[in-house]
Amino acid sequence: MLEAWFELVAYLYDGRLAALIQAGRAWMPDDAGGLKRAMQQHIARNVGLLASGAATTSRYSRGLLRFLSRYGLRGVDPASLAIR
Repeated sequence: MLEAWFELVAYLYDGRLAALIQAGRAWMPDDAGGLKRAMQQHIARNVGLLASGAATTSRYSRGLLRFLSRYGLRGVDPASLAIR
């Protein structure tokens, strides 16, 4: 459980979590279709469950966050958002 928390905290401090939020906002226009809205709600729910502690050890939620941080940044540089 401690390893899962350390991983989540690392996403916060190295800027990947903030970069994902920025990339997600840029990806979601005001008139987004149903599929995009459903994806956004699914991602927000899983990341929220991780951060709240309800699913910090969930393999699926952790894997989703890893996948998004690898392929979903869409040109946003996490280094510029890192906490120093």
